[in-house]
Amino acid sequence: QNAATTALNASLAQKMLTDGIHSAYHSGLSRLSEHATEVTDGHRADAPRHGRAAAIRVDATTWLNTPALHDIELAKDLIPIMEEKAGRLLCNGFPTGVEVCSAMMHGGPYPASTDSRSTSVGTLAIARWLRPVAYQNFPAKLLHDDLKS
Repeated sequence: QNAATTALNASLAQKMLTDGIHSAYHSGLSRLSEHATEVTDGHRADAPRHGRAAAIRVDATTWLNTPALHDIELAKDLIPIMEEKAGRLLCNGFPTGVEVCSAMMHGGPYPASTDSRSTSVGTLAIARWLRPVAYQNFPAKLLHDDLKS
């Protein structure tokens, strides 16, 4: 935690794409900071429309009692937008590390693959992810009703 705070406080501010993004970032950080026991200096900026990454520390009771810190409704609104842009949506996890690029190649024919329609790596893997969306480690509250068990 101390290393992360030190690194964030030492980081340089980055220019944001628009004034609206800049304003929304800083107003959101201000709202979240109201609940924090510690905040890195994300407001410090070296130039107009710049901002730095910030970390906010809260105790468990504050986290549990402050929906703004874990706003499920906002996430529900964003998921349909992200589904149109990505083939895998992650919550609190890590991607597989497989990249869709020419340098990756498949391990060979059966039994390396049981689905001959596409491959899971390399440039041909793009066909595998044209529309399906995988929801990895998603809380049930964020899933579509037909995906809930």
